[in-house]
Amino acid sequence: MKKLLVVLGLVFYTSYLFAQLPSFYNHVDHVIWVVKDLQKVKSGWEQLGFKGIKDYGKVTIESSIESGTSKALMATAGLGGLQVIWLQPLKMSGLLARFNQLHGDAVYSLVYATNGQADLLREVDRMRRNRIPVKQHLVIKYKNRSLEYVMFDTRREGKYGLSLIQQVQVSEIFGLGSTGFNEYGLEFSQFAFAITNPDTVSAFWKRAGFPALSIEHPEVYDKMYKGKPAEYDMDLGWQRFGDIPFEWCIPKEPPTVYADFIVNHGEGLQHLGFNVENIDEVIEAFKAKGFYVVQSGRWGEKGKPGSGRFAYINTAPVGGLYIELLWNYGE
Repeated sequence: MKKLLVVLGLVFYTSYLFAQLPSFYNHVDHVIWVVKDLQKVKSGWEQLGFKGIKDYGKVTIESSIESGTSKALMATAGLGGLQVIWLQPLKMSGLLARFNQLHGDAVYSLVYATNGQADLLREVDRMRRNRIPVKQHLVIKYKNRSLEYVMFDTRREGKYGLSLIQQVQVSEIFGLGSTGFNEYGLEFSQFAFAITNPDTVSAFWKRAGFPALSIEHPEVYDKMYKGKPAEYDMDLGWQRFGDIPFEWCIPKEPPTVYADFIVNHGEGLQHLGFNVENIDEVIEAFKAKGFYVVQSGRWGEKGKPGSGRFAYINTAPVGGLYIELLWNYGE
């Protein structure tokens, strides 16, 4: 009985810890994505079947950590359930331009929307108590309106930028239906990061009140890399605290798309996962448009429940990230 009470106490304590994570962390509202050639990115994602991309033209960027303002081109899109803001810096100087020079085309921040200013300020205080300060206040000004972000100092240790904004602001730029129809039926299902040291990343997010990474070594079969059989290997870390899981890819044995990304961009958000009903059909459609499979494989017993396939599409030329197609047996 004493052992049972101890176990129940641990379960309650763990639940209590993660119950303190504010509810707005259940959903990433949108991502801020910095690119060098916005027109090329828009054209590429339209070829991948995503429609309804909206162009905002030239916008003004203000940051609390640099003097003056900078200009960028902006567009928004819905990618099968993921809302994005693309920004192309118009000069070689400025915050976003320096980020682009350092990381190439890459996601600058994952953004969560609070119900109002009171929620936002409470979270700023909670993160401060966890020794994670605000790094900057970033403002995007467009059409006599503005998007005002509070950005935490998370990129160096946590490998992605975490930001907050008030929901009332994003509702003006992301209207109904902005999640994005895709003609190939792609359904956004996963954020995936490439990292080298999961222990330090896990410890950082645990300190911030998020779940630690749950590390596993997946059994993968029929491995292919750039059209040839390969013996690549990786570990995977998982965080499941919201409606979309976070996958942390840790390359072990090259060649892998994860190691390639780290070399070219540094650690960070490496691919976006999408569920598909007919993976071969989508692969052939993308191939006809110049988007090829760069790495693939399967898991589970072929043709049995619990099995599936994955294929990474080399979409790096149109935004820096890969698309991962995911197909599950029986779905």
